[in-house]
Amino acid sequence: LRYLLEPTDPTPSRLGVASSLVAVIIFFAVQALASLAGLLSSYAIAGVIASIFCAVSLSNHSLSKPPRPEGGIVPALLLGVLACVGGGALWLAALGHVSPLRELYESARANAPVTWDPRDWQVVVLLVLAAPLVEEFLFRGYVLRIMQSRWSPRAAMFASALLFAIVHPGWSFPPVFLLGLATAWLYVRSQRLWPGMVLHAVYNAAILAMHW
Repeated sequence: LRYLLEPTDPTPSRLGVASSLVAVIIFFAVQALASLAGLLSSYAIAGVIASIFCAVSLSNHSLSKPPRPEGGIVPALLLGVLACVGGGALWLAALGHVSPLRELYESARANAPVTWDPRDWQVVVLLVLAAPLVEEFLFRGYVLRIMQSRWSPRAAMFASALLFAIVHPGWSFPPVFLLGLATAWLYVRSQRLWPGMVLHAVYNAAILAMHW
C-alpha cells in the first residue's frame, strides 16, 4: 500500500512487464468468474485479489518517498475531468442515436451476467468509491509504474490505458480508454495516485448521473 501511494524512483528489477500483465489477467479472470455467479460486487472482489497479488510481489522492496514534482496538478485534473466527462457524454449520445452502436449496446446489456441499477446505493458505492480506488492502485500504481520503468512514458501510458479498457465492457471501450490515458497522464505528471482517483470517481459519478 505504501509503495502504491508513494512510489519509489526505481522499480524492483525482479518485476517486469509480465508481472503487470499477470495482475491484469488475475483481475479479469476473477471478475469474469464472479460475474458468472451473478455477484454485483465482482468488480471489487477481482480488484482486491489483484491488489493482494501486487502487494505480495512488492512486499520485500524498501521504500522511499519521491520528491514532489514542480507545478500544480489541479489545472491538469480539471482538464482531465472536462475531457473524460465530455467524451463519455458524447459516446452515450452516439450509443443512443447511431443504430449499429445502439444495437451493440442493447445486445451487451441484455446478455450481461450482472445487471445494475444506477439508483441502487450499492452500485453508487461500488463505482464511485471502490472502483476508482482499486483500479487506480492496480492499473496506475502497479501496471503503469512497471511499464514506465521499462518503456517510454508515452508507450507506458498507451499500453496501460489499453489494458484498462480491455477489462471493461466492450461497448464502453472508447471513453474508458480516454479515461485510462487521462489518469495515466496525471500519474506520470504528478507521481501521485490521488489525482487519478479523483478523476476516475468524478467520471464514474457523471456516467451514473447520465444513466439516471
